Order: sequence, then structure tokens, then C-alpha cells
Amino acid sequence: MTVQERLRGDLVSALKSGDAVRAVSLRCIIAELHNREIEKRGALSDGDISAVLRREAKKRKESVGLFKKGGREDLAAREEQELLLLSGYLPPEVPAEEIERTVNGLIAGGISEFASLMRETMKQFKDRVDGKVVQDIVQKKIAGNSH
Repeated sequence: MTVQERLRGDLVSALKSGDAVRAVSLRCIIAELHNREIEKRGALSDGDISAVLRREAKKRKESVGLFKKGGREDLAAREEQELLLLSGYLPPEVPAEEIERTVNGLIAGGISEFASLMRETMKQFKDRVDGKVVQDIVQKKIAGNSH
């Protein structure tokens, strides 16, 4: 069963059970995937689906922070629910330790520029890591090596 089939099946279940919040969230996710299919003019690969889901998760994370900063705990809670729902469809994140090992290996291999390290690391973990996590690790490693 593909992720899209799971999403549609879960939408039907949410509608039958009367879970309006879950149904609205699933509809938004399905709509984003459909929009990406239209942009691409064809079926989505697993990587495309993963990228869309990660982008949506990132939007939710940012919204949670902004809503909490603005004192809107109710809206932050809703975004957190949607983020939790989205995380159930995403492939598991690569552990930070594995990213660090890869970055260390690239540095040992002679790559020392930030942009090159980011590009190579992201290439190795395509659609399985958050770019912000990789950026933080690469910056720490570069700062540690420059001293």
C-alpha cells in the first residue's frame, strides 16, 4: 500500500468516525500531493511524496513556534496535532549520530567548505533528513575544525 493510498484510507476512516480535525488535516495533505502531481505532470515517486510531507511538517513546526510566541496556544496545539499526524506518514529520520559520522567522513576525505559539505551530506541522505539538522551539524564540525 502506497502512502497516498494510506492517506486516502485514513481520510475515509476519519470521516466515518467523525474526527473532523484529522479529516481536514488529511485533506490538506492529499491536496498538496495532488498539486505536486499536477506540477510534475505525472505520478509522484516515493522521494517526491516524502519531500512534500517533509515540507508540510516543516510548515507545521514553524507555525507551532510562531503561535506559541504569539500566545495562541490553541492554534499551536492544533498545528502540533497535524505535525504528529504527518510524522506517521514520513519515513523515519536519520539519527544525528549517523549524520555526524557522514560529515566526519567527508571532512576526512578532504571536503572542508560549508556548501560542499551540505551538498554531499544532503545527497547521501536524500529526503530522509531535515536540512536544518544537517546545517547545524556541519556548522559545528567546521567550527571545531577551524580551531
